[in-house]
Amino acid sequence: MGRWKEAGQRHMLALQIARETEDVEEERYQLSNLAYVAEAEGHHEWAVHYNRQALYLGLVAGDDAMVANLTLNLGRLLMNNAAQLPQAVLLLEESVHLAPEDEAIRLLNRLRTRLDRLQETGYPLAEPIRDLQVYAQSAYEMQQ
Repeated sequence: MGRWKEAGQRHMLALQIARETEDVEEERYQLSNLAYVAEAEGHHEWAVHYNRQALYLGLVAGDDAMVANLTLNLGRLLMNNAAQLPQAVLLLEESVHLAPEDEAIRLLNRLRTRLDRLQETGYPLAEPIRDLQVYAQSAYEMQQ
C-alpha cells in the first residue's frame, strides 16, 4: 500500500518492453495497470488517457470483454466532469451493449438522468466522439 509511484514505474518499463517486442496483449495489460495506478494516485486525466489507449488495442483485437470493461472504467472516470457526460453515456452504452452487468446499467441510468437535467438547464456540454475507434485511437496515436 502506498507504493503507487514505484508500481507506476515498473508498469511503465513493462509497457516500454511490450511495445519494443510488439507484444500487443502485454501492452494492453500494462496500459490497464497504468490506468489503475494513475487513478489510485488521483491522476484521473492520465487514467482516462491510459484506458483510452488500452481501449484502442481492445477494439483492434476484437476483445469484447476487455472493451466492455474499459468502456465501463472510462464512463466511471468521466462521470464527474459534467461537460464530459455525453461521452461517459456513450461509453457506458457500449459497455452495457457488450456486457449488460448491473453496475454498468445502474451507472448508465444515473448518468442519463444527470445529463437530461444538465441539458434542460442549458449547461454547455462537450460534443461526444461517437466513433469509439476514433475516440480511442486518438489517445493511442499521441504516444506513437
